[in-house]
Amino acid sequence: MLMRKLTYKCKSVSRVVVSIALAMFLAACATAPEKKQVLKYDVTVPATESSTSYLLKAEKAELNQKNDLYLLALKALIAETEYAQADQIAEKLSESLLTPLQRSELLLNQAELAIARDKLAVALNKLNFNPVWQLPASQNQRYHLIKAKIYESLEQNTDVVRSLVEASSYMTIYERQAIWERVWRLLAPMPPFESAQLAKSTNPVMVGWVQVVDLLRRNSGNTEKQQDALAQWGAQNPQHPAVSFLSNN
Repeated sequence: MLMRKLTYKCKSVSRVVVSIALAMFLAACATAPEKKQVLKYDVTVPATESSTSYLLKAEKAELNQKNDLYLLALKALIAETEYAQADQIAEKLSESLLTPLQRSELLLNQAELAIARDKLAVALNKLNFNPVWQLPASQNQRYHLIKAKIYESLEQNTDVVRSLVEASSYMTIYERQAIWERVWRLLAPMPPFESAQLAKSTNPVMVGWVQVVDLLRRNSGNTEKQQDALAQWGAQNPQHPAVSFLSNN
């Protein structure tokens, strides 16, 4: 009889202890402070707010967010043509410890700022990416497209073509179509001594475009020969973008 009472009491105590522990756990969960959500800013996209908005946010932001917000403010200032203040922000960022992505974005925007002021040599000098940087395709694409824009202003068509072909390797197949249009418009009327410089490229896509132009020139005035030459070249280089481009044009 005594043993049954002791066993019953032990079970009762166990149930009470479990109930108390569960209640304490639920109370702790209910009162646990929520983790502060950290906002992430994509510095590779265009600014969507005013420079003032980004600068105010930067002043209140945590250290790991400040540089992103300053980069977005820099973009906004360039769009607002506030070049003097943009210089100040760019200088501040230049002296900061930046990630490769942030550093590349700074250089791209400094180049854009120089272009806006018609300082093309300065803009080219800013486009100095470290080859060891691991960057998203969009950054490398912008790098080459900005170069193409500068060379176009300088009327250096061979360099424009080089930059466009390099940019194409970071694009989707749909984005490339507009690039091939530009490449063709530049290459077709290009003097042979200029296109010969491009033929020395180590980029097979570049070399292929020059070969196509040369084929058309050698058979100029004879459409049938041009078509035969292009068909033969296309059979030997089926993966080259010129094949689909010329068949559609």
